[in-house]
Order: sequence, then structure tokens, then C-alpha cells
Amino acid sequence: NLPTIEPFFCKTDGPKPKLAVYVGKGADLKLHPEECIYITRDFPSSRRGVATLLQQVSTLYTYDDFTAIELEALLCGCEVKRMEK
Repeated sequence: NLPTIEPFFCKTDGPKPKLAVYVGKGADLKLHPEECIYITRDFPSSRRGVATLLQQVSTLYTYDDFTAIELEALLCGCEVKRMEK
């Protein structure tokens, strides 16, 4: 199997006023800013929705140390910060 990332995970020219957090398989240590939007398995409800959100996010904070969302965020132009204690 070859992992693939859909082509809609890409940079756009729009503003990036949002912050997001992805806990995934990690533990939410609450080390990220309060205003972060949580990305979960259920939100956004589609892969395209995740890409659209990431295109509006300046920084993605993650507690999962092995996840494809880091690469997807980078492709959308986000800074990625892995939160560890």
C-alpha cells in the first residue's frame, strides 16, 4: 500500500487567522492556546473539510507523535508544533 495525500491539501493565498489542535492518539495536556479549534475524527466531517480548515490555520498543535495530519498541515502552509511534556 502506498499512502496518499489528496491534492486539495495545498497552500492557498487566503488569510490564516485560526489556530488548531489535534490530539489523536496522544493525551490533551492543555499546552496549546485556548482559542485553538479541535480537529477530531468527527470534525471536520470530511477530508476536504480538514484541508479547508488547515488552509485557514497558521499553526497546528498536535499531541500525536505519529500522524499524517502533520504533513497535511505543512502542505497547507501551517506551522506544526508537536506538544510534549
